[in-house]
Amino acid sequence: MPKETTAIRHARIAAALAAVLAGCVAYAPQVQPMAMPWGQRVIVSCMGDKTMAIDFVPSPRAARVTFDATSVTLPQVDAASDAKFTDGRYTLYVNDNRAALEETGVVLRGPCRPR
Repeated sequence: MPKETTAIRHARIAAALAAVLAGCVAYAPQVQPMAMPWGQRVIVSCMGDKTMAIDFVPSPRAARVTFDATSVTLPQVDAASDAKFTDGRYTLYVNDNRAALEETGVVLRGPCRPR
């Protein structure tokens, strides 16, 4: 039996790996945009007995967030998975039934859930 060359051996290994990896392709479901309660106010309770109100403004899409004695309107921006609203200083993240508010990267409210 003739001796196998390095090139042939590498070709066989590559073919075997390709066959194995073909079965490992992950199913990536299409990401559906989250349904926001546009035109509604949601009061949320947050850790530390804190609350905030979120008014979902439909046009242009934004969230008006009221907490303590502060009210800020944050335009919606593209995000990978969460709904994200930000003005560069404050950022509101909404995912399913959870929300969190940050100010320049520091969490002010969160995790929060609707009352």
